[in-house]
Amino acid sequence: MAGPTTIDWGDGSPVETGPEKGTASHAYATDGTKTIKVCDAAAPTVCTTTEVTIPFPSTATPTVTAAADPADTTGRTAAITLAGFSADGAVNVNWGDGTAAQTLPAGTTAATHAYAAGVNGAQTITATSATDATKTASTTFTPTPVAPTPAVTAEADAGDATGHTANITLTNFPSDSAVSVNWGDGSAAEEIAAGTTAGGHVYAAAVTTEQTITATSVGDASKTASTTFTPGGAGLRAAARKK
Repeated sequence: MAGPTTIDWGDGSPVETGPEKGTASHAYATDGTKTIKVCDAAAPTVCTTTEVTIPFPSTATPTVTAAADPADTTGRTAAITLAGFSADGAVNVNWGDGTAAQTLPAGTTAATHAYAAGVNGAQTITATSATDATKTASTTFTPTPVAPTPAVTAEADAGDATGHTANITLTNFPSDSAVSVNWGDGSAAEEIAAGTTAGGHVYAAAVTTEQTITATSVGDASKTASTTFTPGGAGLRAAARKK
């Protein structure tokens, strides 16, 4: 257009005078599709139009990052950070573990998710705009493996016909730490060397009631397990079967 122009911004605001060349700006008060009409000020029938949608779509590339949530000392909770998603649209997050996708409200930029004990290995986390499926991003998070639960079992030593010798088997205790065993009869706790998975104890002849045997890792008191053993009866039955 050769000369000044008029600009109708398409939102009902007054028509403005615009330049022949260059740029002009306008702040819209409402969202939606607007038809902007620019005409030659001297020849009002010479016009051109264009449509814009307010707000303008984000041109940023969405991203999602994940790290272990510091509030969970087990290392099994993922904390994600979202960037580049539209602030006025919800985001659906698939945590990769088979649970239902979580919908984050518009404007949310962070969320956490705790993985169940049976979920191991790298999990693919995918965040997708609820209003524009092309706006999506993925990352991975590997929950810290859950340590197996320690256990202790006891049985009568087949070589002791009195049934007063208990043999124990330890499983899932840390291999780099000794295990302290309380035999339940008031005797001093016995320390079994690191990496050892078996032990034994002879109960006094007067001890004939059920005894609680408790095994505890010396290096981590939270790693503990218990079982019971009754001196006499079980061993005598085993001996009788041998005859």
